[in-house]
Amino acid sequence: SRDPESRWGARLAPALPSAASIAGEYQAVSAAYGPRVPLPPGLTATVLATLDALRTGGAAVKQSAHLTPGARRDFDGGAGGQLDEMRDLMYLGAESVAGRGIERHGGAVARIAYYSITTKTGKHYLMVHLTAEGLVTDYDLVDN
Repeated sequence: SRDPESRWGARLAPALPSAASIAGEYQAVSAAYGPRVPLPPGLTATVLATLDALRTGGAAVKQSAHLTPGARRDFDGGAGGQLDEMRDLMYLGAESVAGRGIERHGGAVARIAYYSITTKTGKHYLMVHLTAEGLVTDYDLVDN
């Protein structure tokens, strides 16, 4: 079995750059969105648990320890099928955005983590908006 930090894993938003290989994708995202941030321990597991709760909706969202209160409130109905059949989540990089005044669903965004993911509709890029405490406050599934 594969390492959970390197696998699995969305909402439509503007397109990110694409590349022919994972290395190319990582470099393109890093070049477009700032300095590379190493994969924090446990981040992919947190993202997976959060995506699963969002896919399920309802009580799973309300009880998620990984979502901000505003995200739990606003995503109570789940992801509306966007995360169905999710697989092949791969960490590409992250960007520190602390101090820029970015807020999503009432949570101050300190970091954005970038992943590639496959769902029932094909390959996408996933942007996960995280607070300074490491809670997920929003996500965007990006086509390209």
